[in-house]
Amino acid sequence: MSLWESIKSILYDFVHNTGLSIARAIAFLVLGIVVVRIVQVIARSSIMKSKLDKSASTFVLSLVTIILYIVVAAIVIRTLGFSTAGIIAAFSAVALAIALALKDSLGSLANGVIII
Repeated sequence: MSLWESIKSILYDFVHNTGLSIARAIAFLVLGIVVVRIVQVIARSSIMKSKLDKSASTFVLSLVTIILYIVVAAIVIRTLGFSTAGIIAAFSAVALAIALALKDSLGSLANGVIII
């Protein structure tokens, strides 16, 4: 087997196995970004119709955007063939730590909103 045939075989395997996976991941990334932008526009118009405070509407919109980008990243990583179980577990642990750290602050904020 010559050098040219082995290079040709390696490139053929790359294109048919890994290349398609990379192309699919890029397509999911582009599609995901487009969907996130569309959801941002819809959420922004919905929030503007509701009479939320400016800072609360900005917070909700940012939260929705971050969650959607995390979902898109998880889909792209999964499309590339990596296991997302560890990433999701780590993200859940971080979210739990943040929630426990902000427990009292969020409770006070909720009580203030109830009083108002």
